[in-house]
Amino acid sequence: MRLAPPVVAPDAAADKLRSRWNHPWPLAALTAAAALAVYVPTVARDLSWAGAASDGGELITASFTLGVPHPPGYPTYVVLGKLVSLLPLGTVAFRYNLFSGVCAALAAGLLAAAIRAHWGDRVQPVGAVAAALAVAWLPLVWSQATVAEVYLSLIHISEPTRPY
Repeated sequence: MRLAPPVVAPDAAADKLRSRWNHPWPLAALTAAAALAVYVPTVARDLSWAGAASDGGELITASFTLGVPHPPGYPTYVVLGKLVSLLPLGTVAFRYNLFSGVCAALAAGLLAAAIRAHWGDRVQPVGAVAAALAVAWLPLVWSQATVAEVYLSLIHISEPTRPY
């Protein structure tokens, strides 16, 4: 004897789908993946001074040896960079450049989540993703996401501003 599957009212199915999209984290993951998919092919394969990234060599050396780069020292970057340097992937410089791309992609994902969380239903998910990717793919942001620099590497862990 075969039992028919339970019938779900169309409104209930739509509400379930809508509630999934109201949660910001799947949207953040989608946005970060899209940004990273564009960054990865353009990441510098070795040490690069493109985009005025003149500190890359110093930052890579200091982080790889757990030293101290020029002031302010960037201790979080040094420690996280050391962990990234242990990955068995390309050259050491490529790993740090990729680290910048991953961090910039995470920042884009968090921006999409923040837009959605702050404005809720007033901004559709597609709009939040589009806005975050527009920022992620700005030439200035893109140039810093493809070389070893600290500007975008720590933006996703910085404290958000609180409204007063």
